[in-house]
Order: sequence, then structure tokens, then C-alpha cells
Amino acid sequence: MVYDYWKSKHNRLSFDGKDSKIKSFIHSSFFYDNAFWNGSAMTYGDGTGTAANGFRPLTSLDVCGHEIGHGVCEFTADLVYEKESGAMNEGFSDIWAAAIEYYAIKNIDPALSAVYKPFSIGEQIATLPLRRMDKPKAMGDPDTYGGQFWRTQNCTPSATNDNCGVHTNSGVLNKWFYLIAVGSHAGSGPDAAFAGEDDGINDAVTAGPVELQHPANTYQVSGLGFDMAEKISYLTELLLTTTATYAEAREVSIAVATDISGNPCSALVESVTNAWYAVGVGPKFTKPCTITYGFVSKEAAILESSVTNGCAATKTFNIGVVLPPNSTATISASGSAGALDYTLPGNTLTNTTVVNSTQNIVVTIKNDGVVEGDEFIQLSLAITNTGINPINSRYRLTILDDDVIPVIGVGQTQLLNETFTRADGFSDPAGWTERLEILEETTVDPEAKGKNQWGIFDNKLAITGREGATGTQLPNGTYNSNSNSQTLIKSPMIDARGLSVVTLKFDYTVQGEVNLEGAVDDFENLPVYDYMAVAFSLDGINFTELNSGAYRQFASLQPTSGTVSAVLPASLANKQFYLAFRWFNDTNAGGPYSASIDNLTVSGAPRTIENDLNHNGRENLGAQQEVYFYSIQDGQVLAKVNNTSTKDLGLPTYLLKKTGIVGSIYSQPNRVFLK
Repeated sequence: MVYDYWKSKHNRLSFDGKDSKIKSFIHSSFFYDNAFWNGSAMTYGDGTGTAANGFRPLTSLDVCGHEIGHGVCEFTADLVYEKESGAMNEGFSDIWAAAIEYYAIKNIDPALSAVYKPFSIGEQIATLPLRRMDKPKAMGDPDTYGGQFWRTQNCTPSATNDNCGVHTNSGVLNKWFYLIAVGSHAGSGPDAAFAGEDDGINDAVTAGPVELQHPANTYQVSGLGFDMAEKISYLTELLLTTTATYAEAREVSIAVATDISGNPCSALVESVTNAWYAVGVGPKFTKPCTITYGFVSKEAAILESSVTNGCAATKTFNIGVVLPPNSTATISASGSAGALDYTLPGNTLTNTTVVNSTQNIVVTIKNDGVVEGDEFIQLSLAITNTGINPINSRYRLTILDDDVIPVIGVGQTQLLNETFTRADGFSDPAGWTERLEILEETTVDPEAKGKNQWGIFDNKLAITGREGATGTQLPNGTYNSNSNSQTLIKSPMIDARGLSVVTLKFDYTVQGEVNLEGAVDDFENLPVYDYMAVAFSLDGINFTELNSGAYRQFASLQPTSGTVSAVLPASLANKQFYLAFRWFNDTNAGGPYSASIDNLTVSGAPRTIENDLNHNGRENLGAQQEVYFYSIQDGQVLAKVNNTSTKDLGLPTYLLKKTGIVGSIYSQPNRVFLK
């Protein structure tokens, strides 16, 4: 159902847009009140049951839609999971949960409206919903930026403060979507029948920055219907930066509505703007509306990379422009990017109609092989017949270069080698950093939290605990099973740029706690309670656990030793990233042994020199450029060519005509030979 929704409504194939399989693991653990997306698969817990104030099995449609929504976010805006960007990461997942339930009602069976309540999140797995999009405050979430229940952003993100309130502050985006979908008060628009509760007034904000303070304001929003609300939300998510704020989301969504309607004074733009006003983000729509002609927005950034390599490897980017009736816009371009980096279809746009028109400047970005810094295109407009209306005449598009110097060779390039040889103690290994995700309590309590931490013991990286009441250290590698703990130790940054397949290898010993009743016929894969997991991060802050295949949640009935040697996710190749080991234990019995790590290595496979006859590659080779040529057949390195001349050599093709053990490169003007 979730796959069908994304394909049908947004022409998106799976979470990554590349039609990857959506893997789902059920019965992750009995009495486990969670479901999560780990970067490559879904895992669903069985819940503790509503009688224990917990959840039914967490396999409802909206939970599935929510969690896979995190996968969509990872491959679009990739919103950093903290503060406002993290709140919107959660909010967009709730939006897709609601949208998918609506999709099921409209496309599968209208009778499902008796079961699915789109604006209630998790209503099928609990006695009460986890969140309400129509009335966030009913579940302790804010409906106004900075209002009641808003979690302060003046904080250091951690697990104990929900990364500065990401699950709470998502209420603002949830309320915004609710309002543009079905409108304020009793509801309006094509889907008014789905309206819930709305009182038409937001909270007064009397603290924080003066420019964000306001009295309690009444508002009026006309509903656009689910279809249009979903379209605006998806296009907004595609365009947000990774650290976006609610203010940025407002600006982007209004630009999206302007682009869709072709008119910045349209009813569409009015509803989107007034919905933001309703949740305390920005002013309300101004009437009479004065159209600003020219660029719909002011700037954006785009990665140079495309799906393929070579001189034909390109991608397009649309830049919206609003034109008055019977007008012509003349486009000029400058900036550090040049003709080898992009093309424009022409230098004019024309509107021959008697109404305003929104048109696109289609920029074609070329994926070259030059290792260079980021570049930018500065576009300017001169528009006729604008009258006294304001004009947004400048737009900056930054092209983010992702080319790197390839590492060439055979075998493996070692990126990290750690034997953890050092005197015993809780001090972090050199270059590593521990982060207590459940902070240690300082009260004198036999069951105090956070008493289990990483350190080096017996020349291994190991979890070792302390007795709650006295703080006495337990024997090396054993843990306090009564102390609810979650802690993560982060590696130094690993630089895999220029490398392809990245492999992690380490020796381990682990016990923790497993659920003997969970799978008595499969003692190798018992559900876990206390466990160690491997995680990764691109920013060193937000970590994704690897919980499948070789990178399972490590726990065992008895202390068990082994060696892991497995490829890390393909998304980490050619990247800088961090690895981490996470330890989690509940407050029930377990162990006594925890987990230890030794002989850890991270290695990457370098590129190899192409050795297959007739393999070839093409790249743009401009004057004074050094370019790497890669085989279009298998991606291996054909050549590095330095054009020291002042002549643009166009699109040369490099074809391997002869192979051998010993080779050399020599050149003549405008020609390169391999012999």
C-alpha cells in the first residue's frame, strides 16, 4: 500500500526513487513498543499491549507510512534529526501517514473511514492516538510556533531531550498540513468531511525573540483538499535544506504554491500563507495582493552528480519565473560556473497571454569529471510591462561538486585500524567520543540510570557498569542489568572519498539479554532486550542503526564470541562518515556479560585501472582542466588528463585498445596515447 501510494501520487519508486526493495521485519521483539526505519529496512515490535498502557503490534498502516516516510526524507531533504529540522522530519512522516490512510479510503474501500482516522497518528495501535494533527495540544504537542508545549531550541540535542523536542515540535507542521488540507474551523474545500477540531485561534507568544512574539491571533484558512496539500508538501520536502527551519519551510512552500498556480496572489498561495500564520510562522496573506514579478524564490543548491557518468551525464533544475501579461524576460548569467558546468535553453522567456504566467528556466547541470570546489550561477532578469509592481530580478544557484581524486590500486585501502590497547578505564579511546543517550543519574539509587558506559578493559572496547548505590565498578565487561542505559561511542571521522566498497571487520564477545520465548526454534536469532548495535552517521550527530544481516542487534543466551566482516551500506562509499557502537539495556535481568570489541578495521576498495579492451568513456575537457575519465561499462579508471592548452578539447573519447603489464602515457598536441 505504501509503495503504491508513492508511485501513484508522486511518481516515486520506493523510498529512494530507485525502486529499492522495502524490507520489513516483524516480531522484532515481544513487549517492544517501537517501530523504526534503520536506513535500509523497517522493523516492527509486537508491543506490550494496551492493558499495560503500551501498544498493540506496531504494524498499522499509518505507522508503516510514517516510518518509510523517514526513508523518503533521507533521500530527499535529509533533514537533520534535531531541533526544527528534526521536528519537520517527524512532521513530514506524520503527513505521509495521514496521506496514505486517506489514499486507502479513497482508492481501496470507503468503508475504511470507520477504521482509519487520517489526522490521528497511531490510533489503531493504542487506546488514544500518539498525535493529533487537527488538535496537537490534546496530546501535549504545540499547534503554535513558540506556544504552549513548544520545546525550547536553546538546548543541546540528546536522547533524553528528544533531540530538542523533535516528536513534540512536529505538531506545528502537522497543524499546518491539516489546515491546508481541510481548512480551519468546521472545515472547507473538497475534503471538509475529514475535518476534526479547530478553534480558529493560535497561542499568544510572549517569550523568546521579540520578532517572533505575538498575541493570540484568529485565522481563516480555506482547505485545498488532500491531493493538493500532499503535492505542496512533497515538493516542499524536495527543496528544503538539511538544516531547514520552519521559516525556511514557509518560504519554500509559498514558492511551490506560486509555481503551481502561476500566480503569487492566487487562492492557493493565500491558503498556504494563512496556514503558516495560523501556526505562528510569518504574517498572514496581504490583501489586496501585489504581485512580485520575476523569480519565485531567491536561491537554491543542487548536487552536480547524476545517475550516469560521462559527457552526456546531466540533470535538470527548474527555476520558476512569474511574468506579467504580454511581456518578455531577458535572462543574463554570470558567476563562477561556466559553459562546461551548465547550459540554458535560451536567453528569453515570453508571455503572450493577457494574464500572468509562471514559466520555468530549465538549467541543465553537467556532471563533469573535474575535481573542483562548489560553483554558482547568478541569474538576472530584465522584464517588460511590470508597471509599478516589485521585481525579484536575481537568483543564485549553487552547484555542489562531488568529484574526488580516485584512490587507485588493488586490494584494500585501510581507513581505520584500532586494537584498543591501553590501560583499563572509562576514558574514551583516542579520537573516539562517547555520548550518553540516557544520562547517568547522580542520586543514590540502586537502580540508577546510565551506570553502564564504554571504556577500554582488558585491551578491548567494552561496556562496563557500576553498582548503583556505591558507584563501585563491576568486573570488566559486565554490566548493571538494573540500570536502564543507552550509550553510543563514536569513531573518528572515516574518509572513504575516492573509494568504492567499504568493509567493516571486528572481533566481538557479547551476551546481554534475549527473549527465550520469542523464537524457541531459532536460538541464533532470538529477539533481544539488552544488545549492542553498529550505527553510522554522515554528520556525527544523527546515527542510524544497522539491524539486519551481519549487522544484527548483538545479544546471546550465553557469552558468545565471533568476527564480523561485512560490507557497509553502499551509501557510505565515496563519503566521509562516522561509525559507532551503541549499547542498550532495560531494567530487567540480563548478562552478566555485556559486549566487547577488538581488532577493528575499516577498509575501502580502491578504483582499478581499466583492463578490458574496448571499454571507453567520454568527458568534457576544457582548457586548463584536469579530468578523470571513467569507463561507462564498469566505472573503472581510464585516464587522468591534464589539458594544459588554452583550447577547449570538447568531448574526447578514451578507448582502451591494448592492455599489458607495463604502460606509459605520452602526448602530442590535443592527443593522448596509451602504449
